[in-house]
This record gives sequence, C-alpha cells and structure tokens, in this order.
Amino acid sequence: MPNMIRPATLDDIAQIASVFIEARTKCLAFLNWDYDHAVMCEVMPKKMAGNQTLVTESEGQVVGFIIFNPTEIEDLYVCPDFHGQGIGHRLLLSALQDAGDEVRLWVFQENRQARAFYERNGFEMEFETDGQDNMEKAPDARYLYRRK
Repeated sequence: MPNMIRPATLDDIAQIASVFIEARTKCLAFLNWDYDHAVMCEVMPKKMAGNQTLVTESEGQVVGFIIFNPTEIEDLYVCPDFHGQGIGHRLLLSALQDAGDEVRLWVFQENRQARAFYERNGFEMEFETDGQDNMEKAPDARYLYRRK
C-alpha cells in the first residue's frame, strides 16, 4: 500500500518524470508520443514552478503525483500497476482541499478512464475541442469542478 501523500521535492523530479512517461505510454497509447526521460526531467520543474506538487510513494518509489494550483489541475498521473487503489482519488482530494471554488482541467477525449474518474469525483465537462491548440494535437475536453 502506498505511503502518505507529501509535497514533492526537487529530489523527486526523476521519479515524477518516470511516472509521467509510464502512465502516458501505457494509458495514452493513442497519442503515439515518444518521451525522453532527460527531457521530461527538464520539463517537470517548469511545470511545477508556480504550482503545488504532491506525490505518493510505495516502498520508497514515487507511484503517483499531482501538479495543481487553486484553479487548475495541471497533471495527475499514477503508475498503471497502482491503478484501482484509490491513489488518484486521494491525490485529487488533497489538491481540492487547497483549491478555490472552481477548478478546471483538460483531459483527452479518448482517455475514457480519466474522464470517468473525474466525473465520479464531481467534475463536469464544459466543452470539447478538436485539439489543434494542444501540443499533442489530440481532441480534448475541458472539465470543471465547483465546490458545493
């Protein structure tokens, strides 16, 4: 069972990049995207700058993380081997505790698992796009969470 959720440190960057690559490679194969670990280790600190980042570990290894600010969930990824254990749910709840009254996020339209996850956790779809404005050029959807 993964450990408690904690704030990420710069020492976690390589493991966060690994989780990102593994989750996207296995769960978002439709993107047909090639990830370079060294590049992702440079990208992650930039994504984390100005945001909060939380991680959860299992046996000393980061197995999930969330990058967020009071109005936006930037990234939420869990290693596929740890799906179905409530890790993503706990990370999301931790982020929403520190969030504002409205929180938004993007998800790829084809990522049905993530869409169902966010809908189960109170997010509602606002709109969909053709994806021409995102880096992957893949159709996506904008979701909104409103604090009740």
